[in-house]
Amino acid sequence: MGSTRLPGKCDLPILHTTSTGILVERLKKVRNADGIVIATTVNSKDNILEDRALQFGVGCFRGSEEDVMSRVIGAGESSKADVIVEVTGDCLLLDPKLLERGIDLFFEGSADVVTNVMDGKVSYPQGMDVQVYPLRLLKEAYPHASVEQREHVSLYFYQNPRRYRIRSMEAPNQHRFPRWRLMLDYEQDYRLLKSVFEKLYPAKNDFDVDDVIRTIRSDPELLKLAEATY
Repeated sequence: MGSTRLPGKCDLPILHTTSTGILVERLKKVRNADGIVIATTVNSKDNILEDRALQFGVGCFRGSEEDVMSRVIGAGESSKADVIVEVTGDCLLLDPKLLERGIDLFFEGSADVVTNVMDGKVSYPQGMDVQVYPLRLLKEAYPHASVEQREHVSLYFYQNPRRYRIRSMEAPNQHRFPRWRLMLDYEQDYRLLKSVFEKLYPAKNDFDVDDVIRTIRSDPELLKLAEATY
């Protein structure tokens, strides 16, 4: 809630709920995930997110504002999780089916980390982020992580690729828009995401990445926002 670029961004109104609420609704559609925990901070500004977690029927863990890695570890431990599916509160349009695929790939057993956001290998639109890894590995990495790595949670894995079997999810050609910004960081992002939800959600609340791309490409104003750089 204390974002300097878009204050209160985790509780902005979208349709019948809030930015966090609509993300939770989408995540509840992930068939192979056992639970959802909102990992927020001990800052009093984030009291509303603990209230929202109760309202939305999901878990809540509160920890450090700067040390996000420790907060994610605490959230995982609070729910007795073995595997973390890390989703940031910025990724409102994230396709649940992409997360399902990432989880399935992880449980095939050939990778320590499954991701589509590793530096240099991003192919999906920004905001369609998938990251799946064992809580055990994050806890082992924590004592060795830098301040920057603790702020960005899974960055330690990507900056130490020789230590981990990292499987990168490549976007098919029809989904390959890596320069599109579909994340909630700025007022312009809010206008884009809110408009996409208003166009898609009432008729199809389980819309997927194809629906998102088609909607944005059919509207010049939305396309301009998606391709903007800040």
